Amino acid sequence: MSERHLRCSSDDIAGAVILVGDPGRAEQISTMLRKPSLVNANRGLLTFTGDYKDTKITVASTSMGAPSAAIVVEELCNLGASVFIRVGSAGGMAPDIGSGDLVIATAAVREEGTSSAYIKLSFPAVSDYALTNIVMRRAHQVNPAALSGIVLTHDAFYRGQSEEDLKKYCEAGVLVREMETSCVFIVSKIRKARAAALFAIGGNILRPKERSPKDFLKAEADAIQIALDSLVEATEKGLLRK
Repeated sequence: MSERHLRCSSDDIAGAVILVGDPGRAEQISTMLRKPSLVNANRGLLTFTGDYKDTKITVASTSMGAPSAAIVVEELCNLGASVFIRVGSAGGMAPDIGSGDLVIATAAVREEGTSSAYIKLSFPAVSDYALTNIVMRRAHQVNPAALSGIVLTHDAFYRGQSEEDLKKYCEAGVLVREMETSCVFIVSKIRKARAAALFAIGGNILRPKERSPKDFLKAEADAIQIALDSLVEATEKGLLRK
């Protein structure tokens, strides 16, 4: 039986899933799968399933923002998914982060308005330890300079924090800002699924003119490869729910 938004069956969905915001990125990743099948196009939430190195993997677009991401994660869990890696873009906040960097999220500040419907804001949004360790190790094999740490999840793309708030977050060690991760972590935790996230950095929000599309595209390709290989390893190590 299909879900309200994802019009596909449990047979169409793998236990291991890459989550992306951009449907174009979902299409891009699908070309790396063997015999990819488009299993959902409803509401533009493009979802593909295929094989990668003999492992069944689903690539699902969540669209932008926490509310839509929560819906997609919920429905994927209903369809049998239990391991998620979010691959996305983010804006650097720490002074030394810029275009082309790779960042793995260990936790996320919950400045979106969706996850509080699941549990109080005092509950932390953290990545799954075992899955994130796999992602970190593979990321460092590809890019030894890859960073890991706290990210800030925020609802408003064109409106952000005050300079004072940004400074406080940076001083506290927040690395980047994006729009979905804290919600993905919370919903996954509530649904007893595992979640990790990694980002290709498009630039630094404190230095908006300093951008390198070439460096970003290289980091994006690296992040996709890392996520695919990490899901294969997670499957081999039995991290998927039985």
